[in-house]
Amino acid sequence: MGTVMINSYIAEKNHFPSLPRPHKSSPGGWKAIRYILGTETFEKLATMGLIANLVVYLNTRYNMDNATSAYVFNIWSGLTNFLPLAGAFVSDAFLGRFGTLLFGTTALLLVKISSHDLPNPENYRVDRSIN
Repeated sequence: MGTVMINSYIAEKNHFPSLPRPHKSSPGGWKAIRYILGTETFEKLATMGLIANLVVYLNTRYNMDNATSAYVFNIWSGLTNFLPLAGAFVSDAFLGRFGTLLFGTTALLLVKISSHDLPNPENYRVDRSIN
């Protein structure tokens, strides 16, 4: 009593012989953190650079005042921050990885094809020169 049979070894209880452990590879971890931090850093840098440029673009090309430009930017910022959560849910629950890629690619293609119908900002340009 008190003995256990493991891989044809007989060992006393709580005193097992050292067995070879299988090699366990773990993806990600601290090796991947540099890529995650780099991606997030450059994404945030691009977003911060876009803030000022989008407001100035809306002011000059579409003749919006500062409050309206900031409102449009806040809507854009909110959508770009929260729609990935909805997309992740739809992808995980319904479409799967390849269905999501197919849907996203098709949607981008349709937007690109239909982009010629967008209003031309030159039509809204106001002459701000002082005569």
